[in-house]
Order: sequence, then C-alpha cells, then structure tokens
Amino acid sequence: MTGNSEATETVNGDGEQKRLVHQAVSICLYRAEGRTPLPAPVTFKGRGSALWSDANMLLRYWAVTAPKPGWGYHKVDVTIEFEDGCRYKGRFDLMSEHSFGSSLLQEHIRITASGWVGLQMFEEAHEIGDHALSEQ
Repeated sequence: MTGNSEATETVNGDGEQKRLVHQAVSICLYRAEGRTPLPAPVTFKGRGSALWSDANMLLRYWAVTAPKPGWGYHKVDVTIEFEDGCRYKGRFDLMSEHSFGSSLLQEHIRITASGWVGLQMFEEAHEIGDHALSEQ
C-alpha cells in the first residue's frame, strides 16, 4: 500500500465531525495466467459501486476458464488507486468457483489487509465497494 492513507476530518452542517472516506478511482486487472480474449491489462475508471461491479464482472468472466477447486488457480495482478493517491497492489488467485461470486475484490482486500499494520487507518480512510468500511 502506498500513498497517504490518513483520513481528513470534516465538519458537517450540524457541527458534527465526520471522516472523509476516499473512494477508489481506478481498478486495473491483469490476468498473468490463463487465457483471455481481452487485451491485458484492463483498467476501469470511475467512482462508486459501478467501478467495483465492473471489475468483479470481469473476474467472474475470467473465472469460467480458471482451474476447478483443487486444481490450482490463475494469478491476476490487481492495482486499485484511491482519490488520495493511496494505491493497493496485490494478487488475486482466480478459480472457477469465482464465476459465482459478487464482491470478489472487496473480500480479497479485506482478507489481505487484515494482516497489515495500520489496517484500521486504511479502513477508516478508504471506500471498498458499495460502502465505507468505517461505517460498519
């Protein structure tokens, strides 16, 4: 994870302090193993749930040709950039069972980040999917 992951506190109209949550602005997927008719890497740009939905749809599409459970996985390189300049880079292990998933990337990041130092700071400052983790 690179970039500034500090959340900025703001004051709303009621004088109440609230954290600013940084949204993802691009998701780049590169299928490093397996076949794909699409040029790689594939980058999605935007904000909100549509960005995450589009990236998850591509993973589900690729999963159709990925190994079945017990037979391994195909590597997919993932880069997610947030509006504050923070960048997540990791690897998603794609399997055929992912063709039925819905929040594949969001769950991947939560599991991967759960072992990081500073995870709470990241969760408080960055939106993962349809909702901000800080509001859970």
